[in-house]
Amino acid sequence: MKKIEYQGLISLSLIFIAIVVFFGSAIMFGNYNTQDIWPRIVGALFGVVLSAIITMLLLSGQTRNALEKERNAEIFKEKLKIYQEYLHALCKILKDGEITSEEAVELQFLTSYISLHTRSKSIYQISANASNIINLYVGEKSPTKNTEDLLKNLFDIVHCFRKELYPKDMTWDNTDINKTIEELQILEQVAV
Repeated sequence: MKKIEYQGLISLSLIFIAIVVFFGSAIMFGNYNTQDIWPRIVGALFGVVLSAIITMLLLSGQTRNALEKERNAEIFKEKLKIYQEYLHALCKILKDGEITSEEAVELQFLTSYISLHTRSKSIYQISANASNIINLYVGEKSPTKNTEDLLKNLFDIVHCFRKELYPKDMTWDNTDINKTIEELQILEQVAV
């Protein structure tokens, strides 16, 4: 405690000495009279205070923007990770041809994780398309497996994910997607 008081006393002494030296040298070497120097000091102080305020405002704005960008980048990474996990879980179910109770719980939890970062309309669309895929491809009672139906539902899920990841920047052309689905139907013919 005494060390802090001692440092404060030294700081104040140094400031006082600097002021005395400044005034003394200004009057002695600058041929200033005491009436002329006070308006200059006041003007300089206003300039310093104004510069400090503007700098503080600019730095706080930059800090706020940097924090917002960092937050958005972290959210983007988290969304991408969850969306990929969801698609991997769905792929695993399709590969097995059946859904275990563990896989069902995992898919339900992944859907709830998605809801943290996704609009409710998109969650409904994702769930509906996942349900369609499971109805089409899982279990012995599933109707004939059709690549076109699978791809349409998958692309609808991916479209929802893209709307959430890139709200303004990415375009989605259904004609191109439909052409892609047509091209990928060859997989149905060559699959064993």
